[in-house]
Amino acid sequence: MKTASFFTFKGAGRISIARFPPRGAPPGFRVYKKLAPGPWFNSVSRAEYEVLFAEQLALLKPAEVAADLENLSGDAEPVLLCYEKPPFSEANWCHRRIVARWFLETMGMKVREVISREQLEAAVLRVGLWAEGTARPFAECTDAELVSQLPREELESLGLQ
Repeated sequence: MKTASFFTFKGAGRISIARFPPRGAPPGFRVYKKLAPGPWFNSVSRAEYEVLFAEQLALLKPAEVAADLENLSGDAEPVLLCYEKPPFSEANWCHRRIVARWFLETMGMKVREVISREQLEAAVLRVGLWAEGTARPFAECTDAELVSQLPREELESLGLQ
């Protein structure tokens, strides 16, 4: 299972966990309302949001939710969608990463974010890991090689940790 933004992932296995999908979202995704935030989602502070959403998650059985999501995605890996795009920060956070943390804490299941090569390259450049004249051209590195160079904080901001 993975997470992603409606705006960055268009592949198979898409499952909306948003209250409503964004206008113009490509069709073909499923909907799982149990992981959508309540009607309070846009009217409370982040701290209150996290408390309210934790209360909502506490009413669910993680193994049942995971099985539901696997069934909804068919033969594809489930990819849970909402609005925000990485990198995540105090100002840009999203409930799908709260869901990912919930799966980790309750089932030991790591749920990572799907990020594009463009987002990965931007992260490497943002933290200053690549300089002009580096022995190996940037474009020749695999995603895994780039990820391995990123510090923990940057991996967390991308939803990869």
